[in-house]
Amino acid sequence: MSKMAAIWRDDLDALSFAVFLDTEDHGAACFVHRRAFRILIGSDPVGADCLFYYETNAEAFQKAVRAKIDRQSIPQGRSLNLNSRDIRRALGALVPAGGQGQVKSCRVLSGNG
Repeated sequence: MSKMAAIWRDDLDALSFAVFLDTEDHGAACFVHRRAFRILIGSDPVGADCLFYYETNAEAFQKAVRAKIDRQSIPQGRSLNLNSRDIRRALGALVPAGGQGQVKSCRVLSGNG
């Protein structure tokens, strides 16, 4: 599989591509389930839609892989999954202008309704 090539896996309902760190093959595959693309694309995509989105944003997918490997210390050769948040983070969608953290916030709800 070439550096930016991806395939659609009907058996997994997911896109699969080879993991590269800079120019070095990591020896693993990355999978992105169709449900993640539902968030990214904003509709219920078919495999061809997911492949097109990947091809349009392949560098961001590799960037998301590098970040996840670094965050979770994933060893060489171990396959991994990306979720929509990993990919949106790599696309810059979760970081506001000026890079001051994530756009989304969480609030803790007390159990004392």
